[in-house]
Amino acid sequence: MALPLNSFKTKAFELTTQVQTLYTTPTGITTIVLGAQASNISNASRTITFTLRKNNVDYVMLNAFVIAPNDAAEITTGKLVVEEGSSLKAVVSANSSVNLVLSILETSNE
Repeated sequence: MALPLNSFKTKAFELTTQVQTLYTTPTGITTIVLGAQASNISNASRTITFTLRKNNVDYVMLNAFVIAPNDAAEITTGKLVVEEGSSLKAVVSANSSVNLVLSILETSNE
């Protein structure tokens, strides 16, 4: 059975103080991140670091960005292309305090 040409997906995470690999683009696919919303659900300011890993190199896109209590931030201000084998990682300053939702479009490379 053939893969669909385009597949829209939503991925949701509760971030932790340990670096998490949130998403890795599968073989034969190119992914476009349409949005990445981080929500601080706590009563204290929290920081988030968001990283693109490509060709075994980490590229920090957002470093220790402060999100105010009970507020949210758009992590990517534009679309982000994540090529086959590349991944997205994140870490926050406190457990059980920040949720992240990725809206992505996976496109077949064929």
